[in-house]
Formats: sequence, structure tokens, C-alpha cells
Amino acid sequence: MPKAPEAPALPCHIAKAQSYIGIKETKTNGGPQIDTFLNWAGLGTGHYWCAASGGFIFSSCGIKVPKSAWCPTYFTPKHIVYTRNKTDWPKIDQNKAGYYVGFYYPEKKRIAHMGILEDKPDQSEYVTTLEGNTSGNDGGRDGDGFYRKK
Repeated sequence: MPKAPEAPALPCHIAKAQSYIGIKETKTNGGPQIDTFLNWAGLGTGHYWCAASGGFIFSSCGIKVPKSAWCPTYFTPKHIVYTRNKTDWPKIDQNKAGYYVGFYYPEKKRIAHMGILEDKPDQSEYVTTLEGNTSGNDGGRDGDGFYRKK
């Protein structure tokens, strides 16, 4: 019987992010793995950690990123690939897994949460993201763990 073809290997940062799905805070904005993310960014327990988790994941896979736990650091104008209102998109695959995804909060007037784009199925209007410091249900920006979101 012919051997089934092997699935292509996931990029390091996607596989690593998937390995963190389900970790939860053991104290407010803290816990063993969460403290590792925050320490990587030069902070300790108690800080928002969505950006620190993303930066740690990319950095641990050898991808150069800002060493920061503040979301806007990752979304400078020259690095933004797509926004709802942007019309001058670069010639790249907008749906490619692995990009950072920033969430704009009108009350803050800035990107105040981020995750990593995991997948955008060809026929779907939805994307899946891998996000730290969020929650499993309401998707808030200060949740209790690391989750896959649709």
C-alpha cells in the first residue's frame, strides 16, 4: 500500500504558539509560563502580556522582533500589511499564517491587543488566531490564558 504523503511542517512560531494553547494565569497576569514571556520583555508579573507572548514566540524561533510587551511597538506604519481602510496593500499574501494581528480599541485610540494569525481557510470569512492574555469566551484583552480564537 502506498505511503500517505506527510503533512508539511508548520513554521516554528506557529507550532510553538499552538503548544501554549491552554496555559492559564495562576495569579493576575502571572504564572510560570506567563512570567517567562514578561521576563523576556524586561517586565515582571502583573503586566499585560499579549505582546510579550507573541514577541517571545517569534524571538525563540529566531525571528527578529521588538523586545517589548507594548502592542503598538509591533505595528509601526512601515510594518502594517493590512487594515480595513488601507488601499495600498503590498503584493503579498494577506491571508498567510504567521503574521501578527493587532486589535484596535477605539476607547484607547490604538492597537491594544495582539495575536498571531494561525489560519485563514480559502473559502472562509473568518481567521483563527493564537492569542495570549485573552479569554476563551468573550475575547477580552485582559483574559486568563492563551487561546485559539476564531
